[in-house]
Amino acid sequence: MTEKTRKKVARMINQGYRFRFIADGDLSVLKPDGTRYEVSLTGRLGRHIGCDCYAGEKGIVCKHKLVAVNFRPCDEPTCQSGTMVYHEAETLGGTSRFFECGSCGKTTDARIVEDLRKAPVAEIEFIKQF
Repeated sequence: MTEKTRKKVARMINQGYRFRFIADGDLSVLKPDGTRYEVSLTGRLGRHIGCDCYAGEKGIVCKHKLVAVNFRPCDEPTCQSGTMVYHEAETLGGTSRFFECGSCGKTTDARIVEDLRKAPVAEIEFIKQF
């Protein structure tokens, strides 16, 4: 996640925005004034891909979608409340892209997350069992 995105998300949290994951890639955003937006990166759960806020309806990448792209719920069974954050790190072999949980420390390659977000819900449930 870029520093600019990190600051934007921190500002949203400080302003009173609340986020609830419905599933990985699907997010409910509650603004301080009570307005609720639904964001979907997957199109699952009967939602269109994108955000239903004013900017999202116009096809503009909104700040709500940035949260859905850069965060995901931790899928480690022993982790009770972790949220994974997207990171990029330079390595000898190039750039490593991954999600890391701030609570339990689990990391997941970003390519795996991208593939999971494209898979049907039944396939994701099957993968989680193993």
